[in-house]
Amino acid sequence: MVVKAGKISDLMDFDFGGPLHCIVIPADLHIVEAEYLVEIAGADSSILDNV
Repeated sequence: MVVKAGKISDLMDFDFGGPLHCIVIPADLHIVEAEYLVEIAGADSSILDNV
């Protein structure tokens, strides 16, 4: 299983492996959700500035 966070433009070339896939596009993030995406899914830490 792969958990990856980032901008769509950055993820387009990422190799997620074979199917099945799931994409989640969140609206406003709670601070805990944003911290999780940074620590676990590799999101850019700049998302913490918008929470």
